[in-house]
Amino acid sequence: MDAGHIAWPVVSHFIERVQRSLGASVVAVATPIESVTRMSKKSVLINEHNGLLTMKNKITSGFLTLFLLSVATLVGCDFQAVKDAIDDFNVIVALEEIHTTISVKFIDPVSGSFLDTPITMTFDGAHAGDIVDTYSDPLTEAQIEGGVGSFGIKNSVIPTSGNPVSIFVLASAPGYQTSSGTVEINEVGAAEITINMVRSGQAVQGAASGSSFTPVNGGSVQQSSQASTSGGAATNQTSASLTLPAGTSARTTSGQSASGSLSTNISFFSNASGTGASAFPGGFSPVVQNASGVKSRQAMTTAGFADVRVTDAGGNRITQFSPPIPLTVTIPASTVNQVAGRTIQNGDQIEVFSFNESNGTWFAEGTTTISGPGPNGNYTATFLTGHLSTWNFGYAGQGCSSGGFTLNRNGNAGAVTLRAYSTDGSWVSSDIVVASSSSSFEITGAPTNLNGYVIKNQDDIQVGSGTGSICNATGSATLPTPPSNLIDVRFTLSFGQNCPRLNVASIGGAITVYYRKEGQPASASKSFLISDDLLTKSQGTISGGAVTVPGLEPGATYIFQASIDNKPNEHRELITGPNITIDVASDVNDICIR
Repeated sequence: MDAGHIAWPVVSHFIERVQRSLGASVVAVATPIESVTRMSKKSVLINEHNGLLTMKNKITSGFLTLFLLSVATLVGCDFQAVKDAIDDFNVIVALEEIHTTISVKFIDPVSGSFLDTPITMTFDGAHAGDIVDTYSDPLTEAQIEGGVGSFGIKNSVIPTSGNPVSIFVLASAPGYQTSSGTVEINEVGAAEITINMVRSGQAVQGAASGSSFTPVNGGSVQQSSQASTSGGAATNQTSASLTLPAGTSARTTSGQSASGSLSTNISFFSNASGTGASAFPGGFSPVVQNASGVKSRQAMTTAGFADVRVTDAGGNRITQFSPPIPLTVTIPASTVNQVAGRTIQNGDQIEVFSFNESNGTWFAEGTTTISGPGPNGNYTATFLTGHLSTWNFGYAGQGCSSGGFTLNRNGNAGAVTLRAYSTDGSWVSSDIVVASSSSSFEITGAPTNLNGYVIKNQDDIQVGSGTGSICNATGSATLPTPPSNLIDVRFTLSFGQNCPRLNVASIGGAITVYYRKEGQPASASKSFLISDDLLTKSQGTISGGAVTVPGLEPGATYIFQASIDNKPNEHRELITGPNITIDVASDVNDICIR
């Protein structure tokens, strides 16, 4: 049989067989065989939606092989000829649009760039069971490439300001400290969150590192040593140190004795640096476990936190010490005692927490006494520990929300990302994304006692401030006047002569695109949404569309980045004027319909 003349009844009969095997009503759109286009090699038949065939890329290529073998058996002709015919066959796709989507940026705060290593993203919280992927299937874990990921919420879940949806996102990557963040969703549409991830043992601005070495014999420390950040963070002369007294027994997590020598590395993050606070593991609305094993989400502050790593000559991480060893940190005098509602004093108690990297939770270890002030006006706290991890000295408790804040755009269009910081540096909010259509916002997850706060935009420019607590506070944030040479650019989407359409099954309902001028760090990226109403769609395919991006500089090159099915996508474009046609087909893989 000539592959170019394969009869439609053959395909129709195959679909009937799929119907019987899957127990689903599958409907295909019949078109002249000469005009049908290529089927995505990711796609197989699944179920009916809106009278059109829904497809999915979750089933292995073995099913496609079965497809080809089945058709070959039915027509009784050359297998390769049938395969060639199937390669020229496309079934129209239609997916239910996901109304609420969340985009996640994973940033290395040292370089300001997107993470260039694979990331595993998991979820927690009351609405974790409502998270879905592009295909509206339940999503419990996603593998992220390129530093940008995304997920959706079931359409049956409708977030509002009175009934918000809170999602805890946990991220792990080889060579990085486990981190997390909480995204608060107050309305249907697109939301964003930034998660900062710090390389193990690497300090950021406002932090300092130190190291030491000491021999061990039979798992016992032979001579006392101390690893200290010495000069401390330049911002406020704070520091941290870990002492290994002679005679201390040192073992791995599994109980194996340390051998050869011990290498101790300590990094201390001061709360006087916004960058340092942004690297706080888990964000400031984490899950905290108490001594009874009860877990709850709380608002946490920090007076400073330390990442401590000890390894032996064999490279084994040493985490158990007997008797307990002293960890000492300097606490800035500006730190607010969240229990007393004032700045710290000599004799105050401060809470101590250790971070569990495997599940992104903090464990409440107890309290220790603050002493001071010292010669530089700061205070000191020491805690004895029998194990090592990341340690936080601070407070945790019930959080609060602000009242409604007004955003004075001052000529700025498009979505805006804001963050609130406590004046003493002990707390940073999650991302506050103000949609292009909105000029108001709310600050959530704040501690109940603050000595003041500032609000900054994604360019780290202060746009607002206030004194005292954020709880129920109202105010405004005024964006800086944009430069006069910036223009709004209308990008018309073209898929090129060789790719007239894209398969919407690989795209989903909406895409958040991050953009920045070449030379700027990814952490300064702004965003816009390519939503359904901006695209030209027909029977499950995209054939065009247009989006207007505000505030671009003529003559500059911009980098546009997005996540398509949690795979990275990047485009560079020189801004030549207010109207630009871009061939997006050159930037996407495996979703073109020819």
